[in-house]
Amino acid sequence: MNARKELIDLLVAQFWADGYKIIHRLFGNYLTNPPLVGEYKIDILARRGNRFAIGLILEEKDFKNPDLHRMIGFLGTRKSRFANSDALLYIGVEPHLYTKLAAILHKLDQDTTRHIRSFPLQMAPDLTLFTSQPVQHPSASSFFR
Repeated sequence: MNARKELIDLLVAQFWADGYKIIHRLFGNYLTNPPLVGEYKIDILARRGNRFAIGLILEEKDFKNPDLHRMIGFLGTRKSRFANSDALLYIGVEPHLYTKLAAILHKLDQDTTRHIRSFPLQMAPDLTLFTSQPVQHPSASSFFR
């Protein structure tokens, strides 16, 4: 299965836990892809009442982009078009990338980071009945000499 889709699913669960309804979502079966915000692609657009939230998944290749600092700053300062309320930015990363994200967020000003929530997203290992390691059962010879 697509690893990015699994990470988006985990971030959707975080949105649901915070009471948001998903409006647009990348890799969604019934929802359309989210629009561009400025010139940047996002993964999720959600709404709770008249407050909006943007969801973004960052992978290893995204951290090599020199524009990442500016992109996070731009998305973290967005306001809704009609209500003029601040939109939250939810950023999901794999656990081994969380320290890199924290270093980038530490460089941003406090007004911007106030509207950013970051989450380490842990994917469950693929364990099925047929791919797991066989169990070693003791033989009768191990009990008797």
